[in-house]
Amino acid sequence: MEEEQTIHRTRSERRRTPLAMFGMGIGAIAALSWPFLRPGVKRTAPYVSAGNSLMSRVRSNCAHIFSSSADGCKKRFVDLGSGNGIVVRYVASSFPSHSFVGVENNWVLVWWSRFLALRERTPNAKFVRGDLFRTSIAEFDVIYVCLVPAMMQQLETKIVREAKNGTVVICGRFPLPSLQPTTTMPGGAVDGIWVYEIAKR
Repeated sequence: MEEEQTIHRTRSERRRTPLAMFGMGIGAIAALSWPFLRPGVKRTAPYVSAGNSLMSRVRSNCAHIFSSSADGCKKRFVDLGSGNGIVVRYVASSFPSHSFVGVENNWVLVWWSRFLALRERTPNAKFVRGDLFRTSIAEFDVIYVCLVPAMMQQLETKIVREAKNGTVVICGRFPLPSLQPTTTMPGGAVDGIWVYEIAKR
């Protein structure tokens, strides 16, 4: 009798083992996927990777900014809420003599961006973990953002307060609420671009 109970328990454990392993696998996948699915910056901006058209427009604006620089000095570019770093890596590979930084609150995306930058050999692209609203932007010449409308007012306040005179701000998909852009490239919430130049008295 005792031997039969032991055999029954063994068989039950064998049946449970694949289910337990399956459950653990699903849990591991969910844990790794969650940072990519939840908001990457603050709590209101979902992670959405930039498309080719949007990146091309950012690159063309950077080309104009860098080529029209009177002093010819090395420029610093920052992407606030850089996600998987695709924009930073793309423009950094196009302009190796300039410096590019991606600020992202999601640590998984930060490490993934660093890995891709290393694999693609873009040493002028750097990625740091941080809250975009707590990150100083005073040292940057070009600021790129691609956020949701609910965050743009707070961002505009930060830019007006911190950005240095002559800083160029490139907004993807949604414009700043009050400042007047110097350049607009239609495309709406897909690949629209608004460019601003900060002029302080």
